[in-house]
Amino acid sequence: LMSTPAKGLGIIKPPEKGVFPLDHEGQCKHVMKEIMDCLKKNNHDHLLCKSISKRYLECRMSNGLMQKEDLNLLGFDKKESEYKSIRDSIKEEGLTKEEEGFIAGTHVKRRAGGKGIFDWPR
Repeated sequence: LMSTPAKGLGIIKPPEKGVFPLDHEGQCKHVMKEIMDCLKKNNHDHLLCKSISKRYLECRMSNGLMQKEDLNLLGFDKKESEYKSIRDSIKEEGLTKEEEGFIAGTHVKRRAGGKGIFDWPR
């Protein structure tokens, strides 16, 4: 016996926000490489590479690789000089948590029996 598909399965839903197709043809690869170079050059400080990130999203939108969105709503609501001043003010406040030795996930408590929340049965 073969089962028949349920009604409504033929409806195609758009991807969830933040999910978009891969750039198989490399239309925006040059901008992506600029972002990676910028991050490496600036010790992975994304605020210093924000203008390139904006160009990358603009490239994806103009090539139909993601839905067109108002970039102000995606966190690009400031001028490049404002991002630099944000970074400078953070540096003036002192060390970041990471510079003080913070390691993500180490604060997670263990369950009874000594298992952490990420210790799934195998």
